[in-house]
Amino acid sequence: MLHALGFSQSINFDQLDKEKWMRYNGGVSANAVYYDGTANRQNLTYYLSGNLNFNIAGLYNIPLSFTYSNQVFDFPNPFKFNRLSLHPSYKWATAHIGDVSMTFSPYTLAGHQFTGGGFDLNPEGKFQVSAMYGRFLKATEYNFEEPRAITVYKRMGYASKN
Repeated sequence: MLHALGFSQSINFDQLDKEKWMRYNGGVSANAVYYDGTANRQNLTYYLSGNLNFNIAGLYNIPLSFTYSNQVFDFPNPFKFNRLSLHPSYKWATAHIGDVSMTFSPYTLAGHQFTGGGFDLNPEGKFQVSAMYGRFLKATEYNFEEPRAITVYKRMGYASKN
């Protein structure tokens, strides 16, 4: 069975500054650890990691990252690192759709990522209303072969602020 999903966006590149329509930045780091002891491990461990971010027309950010090591890491993780979020807005209304984060106060949500939706309404600075609903964590089952793995229940939540 084949499933197809498509998105489209039109950009008039003639109106963009020709030299600034695509920018990129990033960094690379290399680390090494030498161990001189009796434990059953490699004497030299090295890590190479980096990130690269492409910005297209000031509208889209495409982050890429990598990590390479001579050790193998197998860690089941309940968090989703590939995230898509949309933040459409019109005048004083903003919607947050997809894998997003919202902050109601330094103690409420405080940038915690969730999968769902929310909105902010702020008509001309008179008052502000915000609400959200979504899944904070995805369920991860217990792995009998790896007892130290993290097990997580599915966590849903909602919040509002006025």
